[in-house]
Amino acid sequence: MKRISILTMLVTLAASISAQDAATDDCLPTPYTAEQIRDSWPLGMQVVTRYTTPGGVNSSRTVVTAWSPEKVSMTDQGVDKRGGAVGEVRAFDATWEELRDHARFLIATSSRERTTRETPLGELDGWQYRVEEEDGGVSEFFFPDRFPGAPVVYSKTKDGVQVFLSEVISRELPTSNQ
Repeated sequence: MKRISILTMLVTLAASISAQDAATDDCLPTPYTAEQIRDSWPLGMQVVTRYTTPGGVNSSRTVVTAWSPEKVSMTDQGVDKRGGAVGEVRAFDATWEELRDHARFLIATSSRERTTRETPLGELDGWQYRVEEEDGGVSEFFFPDRFPGAPVVYSKTKDGVQVFLSEVISRELPTSNQ
């Protein structure tokens, strides 16, 4: 089974907007500012995400390894059912603006609404985005107010069948930031 990670998810998100014009007038407002994401992602933060596809379920842990006011560095590695590391470690860097722009969707093919949603992190209020994809699929992204950054839930359906589900199942701040 191919392991999916937050890095794969970010690449998928970027691909879903790659054909879109990034002009603010053509896009829905993003759920967070770059500054809100930066202030919510301290050095040492760890996020575990579960990915479900027709091929199975796997999880990965993303750790903030370097932080500055301009950008962030992270590592991502698969985890087994007990939380142990498996597979290779992947490293990536991004500016806070790049992370914000992963949630930039064209008005012509997207909508958003305020909602309360049950998630593995509990019941959360936030923005639900719905994006009609060029391949006929529909992607939905839930960005809770409480956790600026990547969507806590991201799903894709094609022909009425869910083909992908990503859920943040834990989010741990370093001890000094709790």
